Amino acid sequence: MTNLSIKDMKKSKNVREKNLRNFILYGIFLTISMNLFNPFIGKYLYRLGGTDYHITLYKSLPGIIAVITTLPGLFFINRSKNKKKMMMRFIFASRFIVFLMAAIPFLPKEVQPISLVIIITLRYLPESIGNTAVQSFTGDVFNNKDRATAISSKNRYSVIAQLAVSMVMLVLLRILPDDGKTMILLYQVLFCISFGIAIFEIISFSNLKELENNEEFNNSNLNNNNRMSLKAFIRTYLKVDNKNRNFYIFAVCSLIFHFGWQMGWPLFEIYQLKFLGATEIWLIVFGVISSVVMFFGYKFWNKQIHIHGNNRIIAIATCGMAATPALFALSRNLYVLAGANIITGFFTSGTVTVILSTMLEAAPEENRLIYIGIHATLTSITLAIAPHIGNFFYDTFSIYIALFICSGFRLIGSLSFFIRNKNMSNAD
Repeated sequence: MTNLSIKDMKKSKNVREKNLRNFILYGIFLTISMNLFNPFIGKYLYRLGGTDYHITLYKSLPGIIAVITTLPGLFFINRSKNKKKMMMRFIFASRFIVFLMAAIPFLPKEVQPISLVIIITLRYLPESIGNTAVQSFTGDVFNNKDRATAISSKNRYSVIAQLAVSMVMLVLLRILPDDGKTMILLYQVLFCISFGIAIFEIISFSNLKELENNEEFNNSNLNNNNRMSLKAFIRTYLKVDNKNRNFYIFAVCSLIFHFGWQMGWPLFEIYQLKFLGATEIWLIVFGVISSVVMFFGYKFWNKQIHIHGNNRIIAIATCGMAATPALFALSRNLYVLAGANIITGFFTSGTVTVILSTMLEAAPEENRLIYIGIHATLTSITLAIAPHIGNFFYDTFSIYIALFICSGFRLIGSLSFFIRNKNMSNAD
């Protein structure tokens, strides 16, 4: 082995280690920023005078925005000479809109709920583009061998950060009086702090370095894409061929599962807050339980992915996720629901890890960013529809029947992953 090759190996190892460290830091700051506002949006909306309809709207409208903006946004990122810098701008815009949420209580009382829904929806414009680009960028900074470990490590440390935020919030909520004015003021302060933490998130992301072979490959693709119109660009990548067939099979299975996954999102908040009367403290308790379970879950699922592969584990993890809505329906008080969070947190950690890992594995290396954008657009279509379907079953029957139907849809999605895994195993 020559001195040059030894030097290159050391350089490559240093890049991987630095990327992993910065990827973990990025995940920690992202988690802190998000958990200072995201768990409380539903409660904030109710305190501002919102209704069940507003809950469904704020869950579904972002999907419509993402359908319209994700692919065009990624097209322009892909044409940019500095894609990472463009991603950072989208991330910053998303976090700044969170800061604007603090101004909602200063508006006239009658427009506060719908104003919050509009701001959340607008936030998803840069959020959907930035998040999708970051998912693709993960494939540029880690190779196939390191991706599952990197994603799992980031998620595990992020869970620790989430647990720390939850404990601080739990102390605050026990000290502060539980009245509307105090809670709304607390939310305003949290939104401002969330924006401040996001600055560190962006700095950590800026320190990630593309692997040299990926950077050269992507630059060559970039030159080709610059000569294409947006219409021709989309038409080219929506065509199914031997190179991307595996990705589109994955996308169909994912689309089915996501429909059932997203159908339950407004139902969960309505059930917890309206039917079981969960307070901010209970929301924190649920978060703490899920955090502890997910911390150990990420390590477990990462090991299973390395042993059995993405395709088998995605079928198993999503099957466990199918039980979540049914467990909610069977939990007739907050204490039982807290126990159910142990099971839901375990399978959620597996699903979150393996879906991203499988998507990066299935997407063609050439222009991975666009294929992941296509997946994000498809799942945004389901996001725009599924919460309303869930709400329809809730209005037509009951919250309990709606939750069981949601479990059924998730199970169908999981079965599609089982069929995909079986067909791929037979093909091998």
